[in-house]
Amino acid sequence: MGLLYEIYNFQVSAGVLGITKTSTIGFFWIFRHEKAPRFFSNQYINGRNNKRDIPDLSRINIKLIKMNLLCEENGEVIYLYIVILILFFFYINFILPTQWLKIERITYHLDLNLKILQISDLHVERLRISPTKLTTIINNEKPNLICITGDFTKHRNSLFKLEKYLRAMTIGHVPIYCVLGNHDYQQKNVMDLIKLLRKYGLHVLRNESVHIDQIELIGIDDFDSGKSNIEKSFQNVDQTKPKVIITHDPNIVLHLNKSYDYLMAGHLHGKQFNLPFLFKLKDAGELPRMGIYKGLHTNQYGAYYISKGIGQTGINARFLVRSEVTMHYL
Repeated sequence: MGLLYEIYNFQVSAGVLGITKTSTIGFFWIFRHEKAPRFFSNQYINGRNNKRDIPDLSRINIKLIKMNLLCEENGEVIYLYIVILILFFFYINFILPTQWLKIERITYHLDLNLKILQISDLHVERLRISPTKLTTIINNEKPNLICITGDFTKHRNSLFKLEKYLRAMTIGHVPIYCVLGNHDYQQKNVMDLIKLLRKYGLHVLRNESVHIDQIELIGIDDFDSGKSNIEKSFQNVDQTKPKVIITHDPNIVLHLNKSYDYLMAGHLHGKQFNLPFLFKLKDAGELPRMGIYKGLHTNQYGAYYISKGIGQTGINARFLVRSEVTMHYL
């Protein structure tokens, strides 16, 4: 029987199929084939075989090997398709929202004929929007002011990357006012960041106000970091003018007992991952626990808008929440 095994286990070499593979499946199938008895006859074993018998069985074995390889290749192709579909699903749902920038347009009638571009939560170490894209938006939208509501970066070694965005945002010579966020205060020396911002002409407001044409622009420092001082921020405000506030953490509106006309904030990223009950599990303050974490809202003191932000923190992805910049028409 060992001799029969050696005779009948055909090895089809590269000269026949272009591969070197023995089909064990072919061997066991051929052993049951109707031609097997004739092939294993005494005539073949005694050396008196007709060579015409061999090609028939070789073709059978070749076909079986091809079928075997085809099944293996089909399995690999199906596996590849599955992997591609998984990667495509991941990209569409988690990466694309960080690249597909949306310009939100909010109209709130203060009759000021004022256009403000709000950019929030850059987190440049994880930002997938290019500096050129911001330059294009500024040139196309032609805002009167640009307000950046905090969280430039928490890493000192990302200041070089931030500089590229500062150059891009200042090309159009639009006045830029900004406040700091909780991530900015995580820097070892926040003054390095402040000096860089001032180098490019950004006005950093830290619990202070400035007179800009027909409005009072008030910058309240970050509430989450314990840096906010409401009384100091309003100290020099002209109460006869419309009051526009920029700050990072919107939770401050629950503690702001002074009237204002409009407030812009960020910090919450519109959840970043739009999952039910996210802010029930993650403590981001009382406001998001109340279901307020993005968009335009009002209370007895004024109207406030929470941006979904342009960058990401933690995992560099978003789920059902696109990156945004916001045009405010006041």
